[in-house]
Amino acid sequence: MMKYGEVLLEKERQKIEQDFLYKVHGFGVVIFRSRRVAFDQRIEQFKIRLDDYAKAIAQQIQASAEATITSLAATLLPLVTKNPPARYLKSASSTPTSGELRQQLVDDLRNKFGITVKTPPVDLKPDNQQSAGNTAGQSNKGEESKGSTIWR
Repeated sequence: MMKYGEVLLEKERQKIEQDFLYKVHGFGVVIFRSRRVAFDQRIEQFKIRLDDYAKAIAQQIQASAEATITSLAATLLPLVTKNPPARYLKSASSTPTSGELRQQLVDDLRNKFGITVKTPPVDLKPDNQQSAGNTAGQSNKGEESKGSTIWR
């Protein structure tokens, strides 16, 4: 198993850029058409590693948030036990037990923290890439090229 971090991922991104992309002054970034398949393969491999990294970070954040909530609930429980909020007493037929109060407190903290982590989708295509409807052999006649150009 290989460990990845932000530094290694950035170095890999830079290596892909160095291996495949050319900056042409006044024109933008270009790639040779003959290298496009290899470039796409490297990008797909990079996307997989980036996605795995994002999922691992999300899991770490989730675990850290759960630990913080557990610790905070333990700290606040004595205060809540002495003077429970009215909403904690609303559904109880008698005085709630310490376990019930703890669970309500943990649920409230999870709600307030919003600990559900959703990793944003990562789009590795340049913002200025040619339109998706434009296939390899077609040109954008009449359209200004604002992005990556593929060269033969």
